[in-house]
Parts: sequence; structure tokens; C-alpha cells
Amino acid sequence: MHKDNIKFQSCLIGKTIAVPFNNDFELISKLRKLLSPPLPFEISIYFAPNPLISTAGRRLPGYKNFIGRNKKFQTKKFNQMLIKALKEAKSYGFTTNLLLNNILLGMAHDNKTLIHDIKKIQNYLEKLYKTGYLDKVTIGNPYLLELINWNKLKNLEIKTSVNFQIKDAKTIEMLNILSDYWLEKNRLTTIEIQKDLLRDLKTLKKIKKAIKNKIRLSIIVNEGCITSCPYQLAHQIHAFTTPIDTLPGFDKNFKFAIAKCKYITCSAPWKIFDSNWILPKHLRYYKNLIDEFKLTDRNDSTETILNTVKAYVINQYDKENLCKLISLLNMEKFLFPEFILGKNFFKKITSDRKPDDKYYKKLWQKLVVYNKNKGIKVGIKLKGLQKSNLHRFIRNY
Repeated sequence: MHKDNIKFQSCLIGKTIAVPFNNDFELISKLRKLLSPPLPFEISIYFAPNPLISTAGRRLPGYKNFIGRNKKFQTKKFNQMLIKALKEAKSYGFTTNLLLNNILLGMAHDNKTLIHDIKKIQNYLEKLYKTGYLDKVTIGNPYLLELINWNKLKNLEIKTSVNFQIKDAKTIEMLNILSDYWLEKNRLTTIEIQKDLLRDLKTLKKIKKAIKNKIRLSIIVNEGCITSCPYQLAHQIHAFTTPIDTLPGFDKNFKFAIAKCKYITCSAPWKIFDSNWILPKHLRYYKNLIDEFKLTDRNDSTETILNTVKAYVINQYDKENLCKLISLLNMEKFLFPEFILGKNFFKKITSDRKPDDKYYKKLWQKLVVYNKNKGIKVGIKLKGLQKSNLHRFIRNY
């Protein structure tokens, strides 16, 4: 029992909870109020970098606050805010993590530009590192293991991003070999594994056995991306290549930065059950498998992020509406009550024989009936990228 009489989930002892920073200072102080030390687990806050150094794969939270009268991004103002936020997080006993999870190395289109971009990233890291407030960096491109001079960042922990697409023990073995045995040099402290493995306990066990506890495993638990989505990597790459003159927001005409999966769930809404999310009570099944549970989304409000933390850490949340927990559903207006999942939901979705669409369609029908009885019309609000959008895109250009 915590000194404030807060009962944490026992399966979290010794683990790390990765919490997104949405560029709102109140988030850090309110997180400190919610989870005051001493804690039996680590809180690691992850921060987006200056988008002119490296884009982070989505719109910068609160980006309007950093646009000057000349409509240009105010680098100095952003950097000052970031350092202040890192300092505050450290003062509360939280660890800090900078996201360099861009699959691309900057915005380079030729070798000369690439060299320039790598130097920018190097200098940026060194400046933040010298403040003493940065503990970790997450990299999204394995080439950075060798392109960055890590000898100048000796005590900085390195984590691989989900964009490394680590999907089995063989992938980790190949990463070690191709990177000149980085895993054996003890510089990589954490590997974030592919989202689709969240419900694949068998593969997780194999990975854990292969690494022999030499490295920590991280996974996102509440994002809600559809499993086995072939558009996922293309969506991420196009998000990273948002034109530089539209940074830090997305150009409304830049279609490929919109999630295609939301279009799929409009036509097959039961797919929301066959997605990458688990409930807070399911964390106990990962006690011997996962070391870091990562929460999303850094574009959410402070209230939403705090409620998500409270849900997965203290197991307190609105069981009448799971949409508030799952990142890609939290903008939906229908209710998603936990009871419709039944007692064996987790056992079914993690078994060797995964359920087919018939199972998920039945769950969806239960959800529709429940909402109908409440006078709520059910439908996926966020339409996503549709075929008509793409055809219009081609005709317009």
C-alpha cells in the first residue's frame, strides 16, 4: 500500500510505465500529485523533439503555442520549454526519454543533406544531454546506432522504437549481428517490440527466453491499431515525411498521414476488438514477459493521459466505456462497456487459435444493442482515409 493509501497493481513492481508528454506543464505536476514517490515502479515520461530537428511521426502537441507572428516555428521557445519540462520531471523523480523515432534520418534527399541532418541530431542530443536532465533516447532507425557518436553521450540510455519492427527472437538476433553486436555492449537498455505481439504471449515468451533478461522489453498497451495491418509502416513513413514548410502541423491535403485503418473500421467496425490493446487487469499476465508498459497518446488532453495512467497503474477506470482507454477510440461517441467482452476474452485473444470474425461480430452486436437501449446510435465517427479521398487526391494533382 502506498503512503497515500493508493493500491497499485502488484504486477507493476519493478516495471516501467512510459507516459506521453503533451507539452502541457500541468501534466507533470498533476502526475506527481497522482503518483507521489516513493513508487514501486519507474515512471518514464517521453517527449517529442524539436520538429525541425526530427519529426516524431505525428503532429506536435500544442504546436500553435510555438508559432510566431511570422507564422514560423519558434525553435528557441520550444527548446526552452522542453528543457524546463525535462528538469521538472527529473525533480519529481521521473525519468526522461526523448523520442527520435523517425524512421527516416531527418528529411534528407541526398548524401550532403543527410550528413547535415545527422550532425543536427548529434548536436541536439549533446545539448540536451549536457543539461543533465535527459536519461534516455528512443531511436526509430537502426543506422543511428552507428551514425551517432554515442561516446559523447556515455550515460544516455538507448531504447529502440516500435519502428524497428522487432517481431521475434530472430529479429533481435539479427539486430545484434548487423549493428556490430550492440546488444552485447550493454548500450541498448530497452527494446520496444512490434504492436502485433501484444496478444501473442507464445512469441513473447520465446523472445524473453532468447534475451535472457539482458535487455528490457517494452510494448504499447492501449493504442488500438488493427492487428496485421499492411498499411501501418507506409502510414508511419508518410507521417514522417510531412513537408517541412507545414511543420509542426500536417498539411490538410497530405492524405497519406491519415490512418487508413479508421476507414477499415467504418466498414467492419468489429475490428476494434481485434486490435492492439489490453485492459489494465490483463497486465498481470505480462509480469514475467514485459518490463515497460507504454501508454499513448501524446496528442491527448492532460485529463485523458492522467486517466489512462490511473487506469493501468491503479486499475481505476470507467468500465462502462472502454473507449476512454483505447487511444484510437477515445474520440468515439458510443459506449463500450467492459462486460460485453465476457470472462474469457483475454484467454481467447491470446490463445494459439485466435478467434475469427464471427466472434468479434458477436461482440459488436452486443455493443450495438447496449447502446441502442441507451438511445445511442453506434458508428465509427473518425472516417479515416477512404478510397474516394485517394482518387480525389490523384485528380487534383
